[in-house]
Amino acid sequence: YADDYEMGTCLWWLRKYDNMRGAITDPSKRGVLRIPGPGTQNPQGTCAPIFTDSGTPIDSGVELCSGLDYMVLKTFVPAKRVSGSEVLYGPVGYINSKDAFFGSSNFAGDDTAVDIYRDYTDPRGEQMPPQTGKETEKFEPVMFRYTQPYLATLVNQAYYRIEYTGDITLFNENFLEYRLFGLTDVPRNSEGYAVVLDIKFMKAVNLGVYYEGRQVKAAPRRDLLSLDSPAGLSYMNPVSKILSFVVKGTSRPVRIRQLDVVSVAFGVAVSFDSFFEDNFVDPNAIDSSFSDKVPPSYAANYDPDGGNIVKSN
Repeated sequence: YADDYEMGTCLWWLRKYDNMRGAITDPSKRGVLRIPGPGTQNPQGTCAPIFTDSGTPIDSGVELCSGLDYMVLKTFVPAKRVSGSEVLYGPVGYINSKDAFFGSSNFAGDDTAVDIYRDYTDPRGEQMPPQTGKETEKFEPVMFRYTQPYLATLVNQAYYRIEYTGDITLFNENFLEYRLFGLTDVPRNSEGYAVVLDIKFMKAVNLGVYYEGRQVKAAPRRDLLSLDSPAGLSYMNPVSKILSFVVKGTSRPVRIRQLDVVSVAFGVAVSFDSFFEDNFVDPNAIDSSFSDKVPPSYAANYDPDGGNIVKSN
């Protein structure tokens, strides 16, 4: 990354958000996410550097963590081709968030860190994270397509933003899928595997979120979502276009699909005078700037029961 975030080859979303810019020049804020501490579901977790026998820290980016459970998030993004070429959505960034900040761009404040996954370097799926469970999972990418990032190692019981470098809104012809896999059969520091994920869409979309083959009704407010919510519960912020949704357990994926929307626009050409001829509006609601356009007898003849504010033509 460039020393100056205003220049260089930084990914656009790294430069967009104030709290994320620190990851451009600070190596400690990049790499596998470590999100213990206040404001998270893992306040008991700790991560510390590894030292040599002489007490010198090993400068390899490796830390020894305790009180944290890690897992794998597997993502499926349907292939999209334009003029014979596949549309790319990577590199993909996974950003930590404090519990109170999910669904926003505050992330984890000054503690915001990011793990960036580029095009996958192991097309045969032979270098998967080690698993110690009895029924281990072998990951293999979808063949006959360009292998883009589809796996991420994350801390369990936490909130994350997923940033796609390509516009994820374009992948609207099939389902997006998100599924968890534990590195052990059961987590050691919590009752189960669960995360809340945020995805930002570049334009307004109408989404259906499904779990176990059934559509899950969206929550009316963001504060009704938490790690205790059922899998598939979601909230779409109509202003920021950030979708927050719950992924839980390791048995089924949460699936998201853009729904077809018909947009209809129309206009009715009508003058101010003709509108008031057959539509009765409370004279107290008419601004004084329009007083010269209202008939002098309008207020006296106003009938609150006879109005028809709908104008047809």
